[in-house]
Amino acid sequence: MGIALGMRDAGSGVIEMISDFDQPDQATEFAMIRRLAEASGRPLSLSLAQAHRAPDGWRGLLQRIDDAAADGVQIRGQVAPRAIGLLLGLQASLNPFSGLPSYKAIAGESFEARLAALRDAGFRRRLLAEADQATTADPRNRMLNFKMMFRLGEPVNYEPPEDDALAHLAARQGVSAASLAYDLLLEDDGRQFPLFALRQLRPLQSRCLRRHDRRREHGDGAGRWWRPCRHHRRCEFPDLPADPLGAATAPMAASISPGWSSARPPTLPGPSGSTIAA
Repeated sequence: MGIALGMRDAGSGVIEMISDFDQPDQATEFAMIRRLAEASGRPLSLSLAQAHRAPDGWRGLLQRIDDAAADGVQIRGQVAPRAIGLLLGLQASLNPFSGLPSYKAIAGESFEARLAALRDAGFRRRLLAEADQATTADPRNRMLNFKMMFRLGEPVNYEPPEDDALAHLAARQGVSAASLAYDLLLEDDGRQFPLFALRQLRPLQSRCLRRHDRRREHGDGAGRWWRPCRHHRRCEFPDLPADPLGAATAPMAASISPGWSSARPPTLPGPSGSTIAA
């Protein structure tokens, strides 16, 4: 609240927030956020994402945003243009098996040594057995949820259909999902990067991005922001209703900040005189 009142005194700026909306629940958390927007008089932007544990929670959040807008409170939802997740791999900080004892024993070794270990049949049997018995005592074992793991592909696909998850591919092939993930890690001499979706797949994106009052942009929490190249995504989903909530919604206020206009994002000098998005 102190920050919000300071922004009121300054008379400028946008409050930007990220929340899981589970402390203690969505209604309580959003009520606090709304109080900040009301007290500051400044526009407020919050991340709108689909959590696996509550796949329909975004519907209630959209309705709360609409209710606030109808009362003149400037709150907007920001929707990422693709799934929010991690790229896993032997060359990355994490891979699907990082939390298992056998992998922890080699985690400090070189890439080449770890690749050689994973190619050993005995090591493979031990690691896959540990994957079958894994618990959530180590939070890294969350990455053993193969329903949310995908082959990144070539060309890269950040919007894979749910049926392409490793769990579904494994079921169709009659193998375990863990063994399929293991094989994927070894492809291209250990240089594959499976995509692990922490938040949302295409259903939420397609519905929210059709709405005229939802912004097609998102920041990464480090002061950087971007917009997807395809601004008119609604053309890609002609089968979806214009309003995912099934009722008319109040229009949001007009553009609330010059930085949120339809102009191209700012650029910075790049190598050899080129430019990059800020």
